[in-house]
Order: sequence, then C-alpha cells, then structure tokens
Amino acid sequence: MKGLFLFSIFVIIYGSLFPFDFHYVGWLEEGRYAFFSHTLSEAELPDILGNIILFMPYGFAGSELISRNHKQKEFYLALYFIGIFLAISLQVLQVYLPGRVPALYDAVWNSVGLFFGVIFARVMRIKFPGILASDDRMALLALIISWIIFLLVPFFFEFNVAILKENIAIHLNINEHRFANVIFYVAIWITYSKLIDEVHPTKRNIFLSLEFSVIIMLSAKIFVYRDFIEPELLSGGIIAIILMRSHLFDIISPYKMAALILVPVMFYNSLYPFEFYSNPFKEFMWIP
Repeated sequence: MKGLFLFSIFVIIYGSLFPFDFHYVGWLEEGRYAFFSHTLSEAELPDILGNIILFMPYGFAGSELISRNHKQKEFYLALYFIGIFLAISLQVLQVYLPGRVPALYDAVWNSVGLFFGVIFARVMRIKFPGILASDDRMALLALIISWIIFLLVPFFFEFNVAILKENIAIHLNINEHRFANVIFYVAIWITYSKLIDEVHPTKRNIFLSLEFSVIIMLSAKIFVYRDFIEPELLSGGIIAIILMRSHLFDIISPYKMAALILVPVMFYNSLYPFEFYSNPFKEFMWIP
C-alpha cells in the first residue's frame, strides 16, 4: 500500500506539471491574475471528473496506510492537509508553465477527490475486507480499474443520434477491424476476465461476467464525449467470450496465452508503420 501511496503522488505531480517547460512569470504582474481569474462555476465536467479521479488513489492509499498501522485519527488531518497543500502548490507552479492553465478550482476538486478516496477505502474495509487485506488482490483490482478508466475516460457522456449511428456503423464495418488490434483486445479481455475471477473468487455472478462487462462498458463507450472508437474492442470481446466459455483453458493457462499474444502485438503496434527516422532522438518526447 505504501507503494501505491508514493506512486499516486508521483502521478499527481507528473500529470500536473507535464511537460515541465518552466518559464519565469512575474507573480504580482501576471501570475496572481492567472491563478485567481477562474471561478468554480467555470469548470467543465471532464475537468472536474479528471481532477477528482487524480487524487482518489492518494486518499485511498493514505487512509489504508493509517488504518493498517493503527495510527491516531490525527493522521487523517495530516493526510488532508498535505493533499490540499500539494494540490494548491501544483496549481501555483502551473503559473510558470505556458502550456497549462492554472485555476484554484482545480485544487478544490482535487480535495473532493481526496475525500472520496478516503470514503472509498472505508467502504472497501467494510464490504470487501478480504480484498483490502491482500496486497496481491489490491494490485489486481488496480489493473481492473485502470482498464475501465482507459475505456471510459473522461467519463463525460453525450447522447447524439447521428454520432450513435456513426459509431454503430464503424463497429459493423469489417474493414475497420485491424487483425493485430483484434487479437490484442482478445488477450486484454481474457486477462480482465481472469483478474475478476481472482479478485472475487466466489460463485458465478452475472454482473461480474465477461459478457456483462463487454456489453455495459462498450455501450457506455459509444456515448463518451469526443471518444476515439476502436471497433476491435467489440470483436476482440466477442472472441474472448467464446474462448473463455470453451474448454481451451483446461489445456493452457489463459495468462500464458495472453502473454504470447500481447508481447508481439504490442511491439507491432508500437512500431507500425515501420517508418524510422534517421535520427529518432530528435523526434522523441514524453507523453503522460
């Protein structure tokens, strides 16, 4: 849990200060105005959700560390104080980053995310003590949540009939499905299904089934605002369901099969279309 706590701080700092191209700005002349020029009502829903989600792991891991070490309740005050101080400090530093837009309301929503993280830890402690007590299961749960976030970020949904028809048409067009991506998502969905089984190894639950996850998450993804549709998610999910319901994995470990698929396909997708630069180091840049 200490690793998750430290990693959450790293992600917060990295995500808030990227690309780290600091430039001097006079605080009294420009910085103070930029910092206080936005009101709480100006925040858009995707930004609000992003700021809340960014600090939830910090609140969750911090709360669990306090609980596991049987610390006094005063440590929660320290957790809140450090988190709020970190959020405000990062917004101040964004004043000196030309590509970022500092706003005090971001720190407010970060604080809300911290609070939600603490509440989530307490709910997990009551409802799922077995998962929370095991670092291995917590790591697997983090992978599951990461996959859901990847599919549905920024969690801002828009119902538009024209866009809905376009998204459905893309999924039904076989020419839109790249073979490499199809088998890539087959492996991802298989891994997701097995992670669910290991995190919650009880009797079969329809709400935790791969079929339910594919239908619900991809149906929601169609409505994600300005989302990039990858039709292979659907075809890969269907093939994964067929494989999971067959007896193939009585012979071979699903993790071994997923690894055999993922490693070569990740290399292929990363290098495609194989157009190499004469001096690649000049083209390299960090992407958060």
